[in-house]
Amino acid sequence: MKLILITLLISLLGCSYIEKHKKSDDKKSLFNDIYSRALVYEKLIGNPYNNISRCDGLTFVGPYWAFMSNRSTFDIYKHEYSINEEEKRIDGSGQWNRDVKPCYPNDSRSGISTEGLLGALHAIRVAKDKDAIDRLIKFAEENKWIMGDGPEEYTRLIHLAPIAYKLQEVLNGSFSSGETSDAVSNPWAKISGYRGNVIADYIGLKGAIYGYLRGYELEFLKTMIEKVPNNPFYLYLYHSYTDSDYTKLIEVLTNETYFPLNKLPGKNAREVFSWGDAPHGLLYVWISGMIKEDGN
Repeated sequence: MKLILITLLISLLGCSYIEKHKKSDDKKSLFNDIYSRALVYEKLIGNPYNNISRCDGLTFVGPYWAFMSNRSTFDIYKHEYSINEEEKRIDGSGQWNRDVKPCYPNDSRSGISTEGLLGALHAIRVAKDKDAIDRLIKFAEENKWIMGDGPEEYTRLIHLAPIAYKLQEVLNGSFSSGETSDAVSNPWAKISGYRGNVIADYIGLKGAIYGYLRGYELEFLKTMIEKVPNNPFYLYLYHSYTDSDYTKLIEVLTNETYFPLNKLPGKNAREVFSWGDAPHGLLYVWISGMIKEDGN
């Protein structure tokens, strides 16, 4: 009996596929309050680049652009460019960058990061941009998944290859020809070394692309909720794949101490997201968009 229980536990934590939990609930009006607040924040934000550190741009404006109501406000594709040997800019090259102007080597240790490329993939996924994912994959394969300028230890993002190939497959409606090495057969081994919010970012994007999460990913979210109980990303991702109990999530996102009605969230929101100086208004629009995309 003990052996059976251990076997079941291993299956739950490692090998099981947990799809998003669908359940009708009576909180529609409360979710609408969240969406309305996100629209107010979007108007107050104006130029999103004024709200972030320059070389963190793509990490936050990628998903913000994906979920904002009016994408014509700014052009996310200004992050997609290369600088050739003659120092001329080539737009639409498949190379995505931290900022619309080069950050490396003067302002950052690399021209791209895991968080930044996740931001680009968010934008590409929600926009259903087949050409953009094809360009990204082509650039990646031609450069052995060294995705930007700077030391390879920071720019070789092979651990994101599986979800990039899967996104290409989903958007093109056919099986991707891309192959990944044994080094990324378990990308979690690399991702799990990052900060909590970055891991949740990866988990959320993976779930949106694949349609399911693994047991160990849900265990991670559960552990993070114990550490940071009010983080909306942890709360939403965990409960959307388990029990659809959004009581705590709604309580947090409608709390005016953290998220006032008619002005952008300030330092009080910092304890909610636990993402340092991240732009809290952009994060609110991002999480609101995730919730709305799922039809809640």
